[in-house]
Amino acid sequence: MKSTGGLLDRDERRATHGNDYRHIVPFTDEPTRTASVVIPTHGNARSLELCFRALDSQRYPRDLWEVVVVEDGCDGVARSLRRSWGFPLTVVSLGEGSNRRATARNAGIEAASGEVIVSLDADIMLPAHGLDAHLGWFHTGERVATIGVRRFVDISGEVADLAEAWALPDIVSRSNTAGRSIDTRIPDVFDLHSHPLPAQMFHGGNVAYTKADAESVGMWAAAFDGNSGYEDLDFGHRLWQSGVYLIFEPTATVLHIEGEISLPARRDEAARNRELLYQRHPEFRAFREGTARAPELVAGRV
Repeated sequence: MKSTGGLLDRDERRATHGNDYRHIVPFTDEPTRTASVVIPTHGNARSLELCFRALDSQRYPRDLWEVVVVEDGCDGVARSLRRSWGFPLTVVSLGEGSNRRATARNAGIEAASGEVIVSLDADIMLPAHGLDAHLGWFHTGERVATIGVRRFVDISGEVADLAEAWALPDIVSRSNTAGRSIDTRIPDVFDLHSHPLPAQMFHGGNVAYTKADAESVGMWAAAFDGNSGYEDLDFGHRLWQSGVYLIFEPTATVLHIEGEISLPARRDEAARNRELLYQRHPEFRAFREGTARAPELVAGRV
């Protein structure tokens, strides 16, 4: 089902309305697009197993998708979980080193055979309808990328079945420096169609985009490797600048498996990558400091 969008063609609409994707209707008929779920992992086998268990419950046709795991300095973690999963599994190793998020995602994209890349983190559990939720937007004939949000849960105990995990209460995130029990993008993400800088909502642990669009914008920027954060905003912004609509899909809400992290170290790393983002895209500094108007931010879009 492809929306005609009225009298404006796609290029005119994109230039006139920024990220207003409300003319696009997600596809609900028999799906045909192939997909690769790309997951970088940094060594937590238990979280990755829960991620796999959630993927094994997906309703999207099994012959249309695969999983590609990229081991970043943790050789053997994904291979240790090999069993009769209900999906094809490819494992790519980056060898020695760590914290190469952009390079890991690129390695997964390069190994992927699917038309659409679904980017997940290894501590994410996708609901059973999650692939359908993301991929329905990729049958519309429009250039799109989809964004889902997170619930934060403590799964430190044993989980007999996935229903138990989804019934867990939300907790204050250990990795969310705002100290909130809900995703920091809420409620702003619900107005993503009118957001002046929509890539502000593009968090790499639960998004989807086409392999062709990733290649056309030069893939994820390895300049962000070595520190945590902001490589996803950079990539999402370049997608949006190239003419891709960034679409919020509320039913693609995932569980984030909370773990122990060092917040001081994470903040230091994030500060370095945030400055790199500002150097590459000054409009983010202007937006975050409240000095830019919406028309100025949209001006760089194709």
